Amino acid sequence: MYNVRKFIFGLSVFVAVFVFSNQVYSANIFPGDEDYALVTDKPAAPVGGVDALMKKIYTDTSLKGKVHGKCYLLVYVGSNGSVDDVKVVKGLGGKESDAVDIVKEFKFTPGVNGSSPVKSKVALSLNFE
Repeated sequence: MYNVRKFIFGLSVFVAVFVFSNQVYSANIFPGDEDYALVTDKPAAPVGGVDALMKKIYTDTSLKGKVHGKCYLLVYVGSNGSVDDVKVVKGLGGKESDAVDIVKEFKFTPGVNGSSPVKSKVALSLNFE
């Protein structure tokens, strides 16, 4: 009887985790982002990496040394690697607008499912020190 209870408990935990994880991965953070995959086989990424993106932000703006903290962005990347939209999840009191403009112009490698590029969304954490 103990093994049956243990099995049922284990199965219920597995089912709960599976259901919860599917809800998290299919959740839409902002209205209208249903066409963009949150989870892909290969996620979208800035060409050259996040370091190249941060270098461009620091060289093209006057943010270096003036802003401190983290800025969280949700970037909507098209299947061709272009940035369709950027949403600020947590900003720096409006001082992140220059960084958002640069991210919108930056080229990304698109997310890939199987062997096909897809529209996807990627979260970026920009750390200003």
